[in-house]
Amino acid sequence: MKKLLVLGILLVAALAVADLLAQAYVEDQVEASAESELEGIGGVQSEISSFPFLGRIAFGGEVSHLELVLTDVVGRGIPVAELRLDIDGLRFDRGTLLESNRLRITGVGRVAVVAVVTRDELAEVLGDAARSVELIEGTTLTVRDGAIGLPGGFSLPLPSSELIPCDASATIDDEEVVLRCESDRLPTIIVEAVGSVDLREQLGG
Repeated sequence: MKKLLVLGILLVAALAVADLLAQAYVEDQVEASAESELEGIGGVQSEISSFPFLGRIAFGGEVSHLELVLTDVVGRGIPVAELRLDIDGLRFDRGTLLESNRLRITGVGRVAVVAVVTRDELAEVLGDAARSVELIEGTTLTVRDGAIGLPGGFSLPLPSSELIPCDASATIDDEEVVLRCESDRLPTIIVEAVGSVDLREQLGG
């Protein structure tokens, strides 16, 4: 009986380790895919929170939570220093997953988007005038007609809807312009990145 218990514990531990390794592998694949598929991206980091990871993907076609951070995003409206996305309930087509071991996104429960624009990006858009913009902590900025109203009468175009798929609010935090919104759909840029991830190695294809 004791031997069976030990074997059971070892089996559970082995499955947990395999699940964590698979999760780390897919995180690496998401990052590599984003870097290869998307132009104008300085860097990308991903973190998955979904257990059991393989079971949820293979049988439910879902990842509980995915956090993505893209840095130095250019070529999609104004430059963005950092784009952070917290994605809950990311769903995939199980048919595509089982047939080709690729992820095709079909839906999402919720996505929280945060885009950060620093003074460096302001200078790229406004030139020398950026030095005249007072970035006072806690200031709420007006967002209207596709532009952000800045102190001093300046305005800043919103980033492309490829990055921010929802109506955003804007504040000044730590001398940075921070845009926030929540949506039930993913930014196009993330669909392009995650949709090309190949899971053949992990799912045995």
